[in-house]
Amino acid sequence: MPRPVALLAGELRLVLYDFDPWMNLCEFFTHHGRIKTLRRIAARVGLGLAKLHCSQVGFRGAEVDFVREELRTMVVRSENYLHTLACGPDLVNRFHVAAQRIESRAAFDRERTLSPIHGALGWDCIHYGVDGRFYLYRFETCRWSDLGLDLGGFAADLLCFTLASYNEEAYRISLDAFLEEYNSEAARPMDKGDLLPYIALALVERLRRAEASAKADAGQLLAALDAVLTVRPSVPERAAPH
Repeated sequence: MPRPVALLAGELRLVLYDFDPWMNLCEFFTHHGRIKTLRRIAARVGLGLAKLHCSQVGFRGAEVDFVREELRTMVVRSENYLHTLACGPDLVNRFHVAAQRIESRAAFDRERTLSPIHGALGWDCIHYGVDGRFYLYRFETCRWSDLGLDLGGFAADLLCFTLASYNEEAYRISLDAFLEEYNSEAARPMDKGDLLPYIALALVERLRRAEASAKADAGQLLAALDAVLTVRPSVPERAAPH
């Protein structure tokens, strides 16, 4: 996040930043799409989010029950939207099961998963500046809420990007690096299994917005949602020879 260059005394909420963005993260990876680069930048974003979530930013009126109600509203809205799509009941049912994990986690952990979050994180909110550094951008919905919303937002765009390039290995390697770096500094680590429902929630939110955007690929988002909600059976180990 860029450092402020001025804080106007007469207008305490107005802060000026010296920030000259060049391209967002999706545009950057379109030109620098190597797995090594993707992994390195994913790790840097993970570290940046950990520092944001550990920050002491205060918000008035931030209560646990309010956040739980916010999550419940997001889940219900997403389920209702999926019912309007021609995606079949199976996908809706799988999303419902995943969404229940979010609500159960919120009820069980109480304040453990809550922190200052960006609030609308996606690759369009991560910009590459002319100084060669990456910045978190657009904090209009910054609030005290479930940190999984930020992590799921980044991972959802990572999944879409790697699906478009047919590179499942890049997704796995980059997601592992993202979570490893995040958990190394985070006060509340996130397990990959616990992250999956948040990715699904972020993908449905993107599907809802895709209707108003000619550039959005709803088919790709549905494919990503199906992928993240697909539980792959484990391969049984072979019995040792007698």
